Amino acid sequence: FQITPLTVLPFSDAPAALNKVEAEDMRASVTCDAPFYAWATVTDGSARQAVFVTPARGNSTLQPPGSEASCSPAADICFERAGLFHRPVPGDPEEKMLLPVPPGEYRSIRVSFDAMNGGPLGYRGTRYVEQLMFWLAVRGDRQRYGFVRLRNIGPDYELNVSHGVGTRFEDKIVHRTGLFFPFGAVYHWDYLYDAENRSLILTVTDQAGNTVARVEGIPNVDRITRPEGWDFHLNFGYGKRPNDNEYRSLGWEFSNLVVEVYE
Repeated sequence: FQITPLTVLPFSDAPAALNKVEAEDMRASVTCDAPFYAWATVTDGSARQAVFVTPARGNSTLQPPGSEASCSPAADICFERAGLFHRPVPGDPEEKMLLPVPPGEYRSIRVSFDAMNGGPLGYRGTRYVEQLMFWLAVRGDRQRYGFVRLRNIGPDYELNVSHGVGTRFEDKIVHRTGLFFPFGAVYHWDYLYDAENRSLILTVTDQAGNTVARVEGIPNVDRITRPEGWDFHLNFGYGKRPNDNEYRSLGWEFSNLVVEVYE
């Protein structure tokens, strides 16, 4: 295949594109007559997970004409999913990702994205309802680097941010603040977990760039650790069988994801 720079080439059935019925293993080779960077997103259909595949531990500084790069040049590892990457529907309410962060220790991680408030579709009339904006953790909830939820049916929400490494669920550190998020509005979410400097900051801004909510906290570790054999999870939304008070964010839209990791 020949593709132009800054092009995304999707394959819903990669083996079929190569005239093969099935394949046990596949590799892609990319060549260019100028310096370039290539990456891919592979979907695991059985686990319903999107996995980033990168050729090297680096980031691209390429920019589309007339725009700015999403990834900071200072980031040691960076992954992007431009445009819409998750629209919860009844049969597929959550987006589960495995970040290909190599085993090791890291200073900080930043997660940013846009979210459109789709309203309280599917609200079941419980005393209070909460929905998951995102969950960032290594292996399981024992190493929780970020768990961001909205409580109430809106547009007046309680913004709930919890974290904690090596602690039980009931012992996690929790921060709460109010957030007015109108139905149909798009807000930008920027979450920085800076373990080295013991700083956690979540900033939510509207489309005009005004800060509508800000949460600050202190991580209980000074390094982000990913042991060998442990997965780095980034999930958006609750699953098909949530608890009675968990809402699946039906009608919402999540877009323009950027994940930056600093060594």
